[in-house]
Amino acid sequence: MNQITDIQPQKKNPKRVNIFLDGSFAFGISRESKIINKLNVQDELSDTFVQRLIFNDQIERLYEKAIKFLSYRPRSEKETRDNLLQKLKLTDKGEEEKKNFQKSIDQVLQKLRKLELLNDREFTVWWVEQRTKFKKTSPRIIKSELFKKGIDKEIIEEILNKAEIDPFQLALSAAQKKLSSYQKLEKREFQEKMGRFLASRGFDWEIVKRVVDTLSKEE
Repeated sequence: MNQITDIQPQKKNPKRVNIFLDGSFAFGISRESKIINKLNVQDELSDTFVQRLIFNDQIERLYEKAIKFLSYRPRSEKETRDNLLQKLKLTDKGEEEKKNFQKSIDQVLQKLRKLELLNDREFTVWWVEQRTKFKKTSPRIIKSELFKKGIDKEIIEEILNKAEIDPFQLALSAAQKKLSSYQKLEKREFQEKMGRFLASRGFDWEIVKRVVDTLSKEE
């Protein structure tokens, strides 16, 4: 058994306390956890209970980090997991600690899914809308971006099909936003630069040519 010999508030975070066992610092937890678990000096704790306190505190801290990460914009589950893994600096931990971190993250993601704060399908809908409405990005690039964010291929295809994106109109819209930058160029240079610009957005050569030809005729 381990005896609590002291409980001290943390200097940098008054909402947390440091627990000392048998005269030495053992771990930190939130004040709320201390109260819920009725921890007091001279209490004796089993090794199993100590590990449970540390594990639950880890989940609590990771959850707070995840909520902050999600507050800036919607995220995919993979983005959220990767962000938590990065903050945990797993390379500095032993194998057992790594496993516990992974379990903690799994618990946090499960909680976020239950609260509907993580939903890859809804995230995909949001991402497609943002990329087509504001960035005028081609479906090809959008697919690549979503795949890197861990979205299943089936979900990507389903959402893109429902969006009914017209690649020509999307490319034309992207090109029109760039027109003011290319207004004073000679026709050939205009076509080359506009072509490269649209290609960089992931549009097929056929679409690029149609858009460039359309805008060249309008000039």
